[in-house]
Amino acid sequence: MDNLAVLWITTVIRINGKIDSELHSPQNRLYFGIALTQISELNSLVFGIELTEKHH
Repeated sequence: MDNLAVLWITTVIRINGKIDSELHSPQNRLYFGIALTQISELNSLVFGIELTEKHH
């Protein structure tokens, strides 16, 4: 794993942890989780493409 991937993962974990601690309502967590999932899937896709292009 290169530094960029490690940085990406630690950033995502830190953001998720911060969001998690701020959301105490299960309903908010549900809505936010859905939004976050869609955002992170998009980011993962973009990141995956960048990583793939970088290694070729």
